[in-house]
Amino acid sequence: MAYIYLNKETLQTAINSLVSYSNSHASEVEACRNVNSSHGDEAGVGWRLADGGTLSEKGKAVKSLADEIKVRLDEAVALNDSGISMTDGDLISYYLPDGADDTVDNVRAYNSQSVANGKSDATALEEAMGSRDGKAGDGRTVDEILEEMAKHQDVPAYGASFVNTYGVDDYVDLPARLQLHYTTTKVGGGQYDPDRFKTDTEALNR
Repeated sequence: MAYIYLNKETLQTAINSLVSYSNSHASEVEACRNVNSSHGDEAGVGWRLADGGTLSEKGKAVKSLADEIKVRLDEAVALNDSGISMTDGDLISYYLPDGADDTVDNVRAYNSQSVANGKSDATALEEAMGSRDGKAGDGRTVDEILEEMAKHQDVPAYGASFVNTYGVDDYVDLPARLQLHYTTTKVGGGQYDPDRFKTDTEALNR
């Protein structure tokens, strides 16, 4: 796994500079377009500059770069403020698993979206464990929720969010509650019937 560390103030300054450059660039392109337009612009230079031309595209590319960097900074700030991400002095971080490309979609998926997923699954599991039909408000069963948890078990943001939402003490008691969940009582079995209670050990171990 990898934590990518950022200096909040330095990176924000860089983002502001890129946005400022992009805005200035757009103003210059627009000014150039207006000058050509005021002189007839028979060659269509203004259109090529401002409506998809090379200069216009370069300015938009700079703004797009600033937006992508801001996503990473916002993700790191949010995780740091919630106490989930790793920090190192003035540095904050976001997480990516080994082999995952550092793209906007992946940064969101393994950070803020993982936090949301952990909270959602913790809430659903508690609902399913406490309901008569064994289902959460979203219709999922305990088994389905546990299967979803297994997909994210190695993502730190997911795990931290799940435990924080579920509660540390309740999380520690979860194995015992799951044992009760996977244990059925034999109908008509006497008090001393050795087969009165039957636990689905395969499901419990899984």
